[in-house]
Amino acid sequence: MELHSFSISPKFLEKARKGLNVSFKYNQSCNLLIFLLNYSTNLIICFTICLLFKKGKHMAKAKVVSDRLAKLKCGEWLEKVGFTDIKSARNQSCDLIARKSNKTYFIEIKYSSKEEGNFFGTVMLTEMYQAICNKENYLFLVCRGIGDDINEWFFKLFSVEDFIKCCTLTTPIFLYHLDVKEHNDLTFPNFSENTTLASETLIKQMWKDFQKWKLQRKVSNGDKLL
Repeated sequence: MELHSFSISPKFLEKARKGLNVSFKYNQSCNLLIFLLNYSTNLIICFTICLLFKKGKHMAKAKVVSDRLAKLKCGEWLEKVGFTDIKSARNQSCDLIARKSNKTYFIEIKYSSKEEGNFFGTVMLTEMYQAICNKENYLFLVCRGIGDDINEWFFKLFSVEDFIKCCTLTTPIFLYHLDVKEHNDLTFPNFSENTTLASETLIKQMWKDFQKWKLQRKVSNGDKLL
């Protein structure tokens, strides 16, 4: 069978190179494929590279972690189980606000991009405080999934009392903020007056209190102190 050659547009070459670099970053054979993209117009070679490029695009998309998608899917699932008036929370220590049985619920989403295995993540102190102050209408929604099909997602709602049982104290955390100016020049923002700024005194005091909490926990559990 005679093989015919055909030309490949520069735009496709560039997109294919990027796709291969993303998906086969740690594969040494990628260099050979890119070399062939540059210099070969053989039909079989080009067809093979097209397949690899499509696979590369699929693999790259699968690695993207999207909190926005998780919120959309959580809203969709909540509606299926009887919640109404579902909307994103603003200036609240939660992700969604919804209603069910004439009650308003604050819902914090804990999303895992892992397709399987244990769930693990952080819980902000502000979220915990908001939760214990609204135990009757604050819920934690644990979920995982990466596609558009909601039937391939996993969801589980937890009450505050139940969710606290799976939480441990690690360390208090700080948030950093940097404004981006022209030419990627980073500057310190102008914080509002009611913002608590980090300082050496605050850090030392928080560390001292944190160590005291951990020590008290060890003593209450009867652990041997070193």
